Amino acid sequence: MKIALFPGHVGKDSGAIDKFSADDGLYTIEATINSAITAYAHSFLNILNISNSVYYGSFEKRIKDSWDCYFGVSIHCDWIDDESLSGYHLIHWPGSQGGSKLSKLIQIAMDEYTEIEESRPIQTRTDLAIIRNTTFPTVILEAGFLSHIEEEDRLNNPETQISIGFSIAAAIQKIVKK
Repeated sequence: MKIALFPGHVGKDSGAIDKFSADDGLYTIEATINSAITAYAHSFLNILNISNSVYYGSFEKRIKDSWDCYFGVSIHCDWIDDESLSGYHLIHWPGSQGGSKLSKLIQIAMDEYTEIEESRPIQTRTDLAIIRNTTFPTVILEAGFLSHIEEEDRLNNPETQISIGFSIAAAIQKIVKK
């Protein structure tokens, strides 16, 4: 069973939220955090002998290259003009039993293994390309708000990135090692 890991908004991507990035979007704060969390999740899944791949490149390339996966997790950070909002949240396709199950397991693991105190309710959405265009259940993890100063500092901390990566791997392990 192969798991797809998608670091969100890495490279040229109109959805990247770092307002102060270089024109090419390769070195945004969000891309750096998303890539680090993805790398830790990938490493933990390898330790657990769970087949997984990290997909980079254009959106179309990521979708094409990951067609044979069983589950997917896309790692992102959020931004909103309200600097008081904090916490992570998960999003999946409406009616996706696999997406719903994986979202709940990631939420449980995040609550257990990270110091992120707040989570927002799990959402279902149809307007997000990564969950709309994959042929397998895909969950988007918005790991926190970069618009919240303390949370941005926490998300930039390798210990937090490791704990989020571990949470993703622990949740996936519960699904594949039934």
